[in-house]
Amino acid sequence: MKRTRSSLHRDLPRSASLSALVLLAAGTLDLAQTLLLPGVLTGTPSGGAAFGWDWAAVLLLHLLLCAGVWLLFRATPRYRPHDRASLQWITTLGLFLPGAGLLCGAFIVIALWAWRYDDEFFREYENYVYYVPGSLDTFDVNVEQQAALIPFREILLSGGYGTKKDAMFSLLQYEGGNKVALFQEALRDEDPEVVHYAATTLTYLNELFVREIKKETRELQADENSLPQWKALLQTYVRYLDSRLLTEELAAEVRTTLHRFVQRGASLFPSEPFFTEKLCYLARAEGDFALAERLARTLETTAEYRYVSYLASCERLYQEKRFEELRRLAAVWWKSGVTIPESYQSAVRLWKEMNDQGVPQTSDFELRYR
Repeated sequence: MKRTRSSLHRDLPRSASLSALVLLAAGTLDLAQTLLLPGVLTGTPSGGAAFGWDWAAVLLLHLLLCAGVWLLFRATPRYRPHDRASLQWITTLGLFLPGAGLLCGAFIVIALWAWRYDDEFFREYENYVYYVPGSLDTFDVNVEQQAALIPFREILLSGGYGTKKDAMFSLLQYEGGNKVALFQEALRDEDPEVVHYAATTLTYLNELFVREIKKETRELQADENSLPQWKALLQTYVRYLDSRLLTEELAAEVRTTLHRFVQRGASLFPSEPFFTEKLCYLARAEGDFALAERLARTLETTAEYRYVSYLASCERLYQEKRFEELRRLAAVWWKSGVTIPESYQSAVRLWKEMNDQGVPQTSDFELRYR
């Protein structure tokens, strides 16, 4: 795959370089004091006690140095679990090899941290995320694999390093509406690499929408009288707004841009109900449910958009906390035979089970968040 990003990846704490220098200094000191041991052994002590005290002093200093190194790394809480395991091996090496162990361990740690960015998982994942096809016409990364989705949140809470890797790849290919919410959940994981990959992917998903919008805008400018081009661009804007990738400020800007496009399209195709449905969508998104209901009534004779009238009324009742009326209306909608879009089926199923307090009367409904 084609690489478009640097593989530099340093998630070490700020104290890492200082810790490496301290380990190097401890190893040098341990080597220096251990080299005095042959002189003690070949000297002519005045008595056995003197020889024994010199030996004990050298070993005691060595143990103190090893204990100091161990406490140093224990006091630094932000190392990853497998980093801590490596440091424990280094401490063990230094403990059982007086003189050479700590110094060898220092060189090993410095080498590992200096080439920290050369991580196979990182390179593999980043190359996969930032794959760039030959042309924008073939820019299609995601595939429908909802049935194969790994229970992502449970894996983040209890999974191992390799299991989390599989989950990240599986989630990137997932087409569910809660995809972004799951990646945002990963931002709170205790593993810095999982956080990094989640942030990288959220940035990538944003870039994907921006690229698609720019591509479709250019195509629309080339043929402004093409209704399919108008529909493709406006649907992409709606998917971007529904993706949960945007902050409130950015979402407001995108809605303003979408509103201009909808008005322009409606002026070119005044009898096309598609643009009325998009105006209704914007009114609902901005909380103007009275306007949304007025617009939705004009769509009741159009089979494709009959559901919009039910949806606008249900959302207004929900916002006004009129739960008993909401329950009755949702039940009527459910039995009416009017199409319920897949993205709203869980909500309608929940609404028709509500009581006066807005609490479901049963727990037997599909969870929206897996």
